[in-house]
Amino acid sequence: MKTKICPRCGSDDIEWIIPQNWSQWSCNNCNYTGPVVEVDTESKEEIQENWEKHKPEILRKTAQKHDEDDDDE
Repeated sequence: MKTKICPRCGSDDIEWIIPQNWSQWSCNNCNYTGPVVEVDTESKEEIQENWEKHKPEILRKTAQKHDEDDDDE
């Protein structure tokens, strides 16, 4: 069975935040906002393992990208 999860951390604790835009979801676990993925149990576990191993690095890269986007404005 496939479930919708956060592509960053693998959590299924996600909410559809903008009904007018089907691709905007928010993850209550890692604060990700964007499209979600629909995966099987094995893929979900792989994403969750990757998140646990690389969480600080992923968050640092996300913060850097956000800072760069702010500088462009």
